[in-house]
Amino acid sequence: MSKNSTLLPHDEIIDNLKEVQLLLKHSIAVQLYIAGASQNEIVKNLHLSKTTVNKMVKGIKKDLKREEKK
Repeated sequence: MSKNSTLLPHDEIIDNLKEVQLLLKHSIAVQLYIAGASQNEIVKNLHLSKTTVNKMVKGIKKDLKREEKK
């Protein structure tokens, strides 16, 4: 680490890590849903609420339906 680098406060690091964790869970949830996993399976495996998963995959449902029509 260089002498000029600034260290983040502990709480800010924790907040940033939590945000990264949520983004990773979102990405995994979307990929699982596209691969055919049910929302209930995603809820159980990623330890998220049904409402959270529903919000995460909301736009995916519409896209999948459009693809099926083609």
